[in-house]
Amino acid sequence: MVWALDLTNTVATGCSRARISPDAKYMWAGNFANVSTSGALMRVTMDGLGSPKNYAFPGRSHDFSFLPGGHVLFFQQQNGGGYTNNKEGPDWIKDLDPETGTATTVYDE
Repeated sequence: MVWALDLTNTVATGCSRARISPDAKYMWAGNFANVSTSGALMRVTMDGLGSPKNYAFPGRSHDFSFLPGGHVLFFQQQNGGGYTNNKEGPDWIKDLDPETGTATTVYDE
């Protein structure tokens, strides 16, 4: 094992995806929370120094990807997690600027 982090007591508990950032400076982890208000992404430096940076997005789905410029693309349920009329409901696709924590909707399902 080269690199490991126990996510049990973090916002990314129940991790469904972990990826190294394209610049190899960070490990990102996200939990599976499309029907929960506890959706989150977490960014940790690869050297393990410093505190993780957490981003809360209720209803955030299972996957994420990187965009040019260091932004992160992810899915989020419009109802904030859970069910509406026994359905999960439509999603947004959002662009997260990790430096500001601002997530901009780029697609509205």
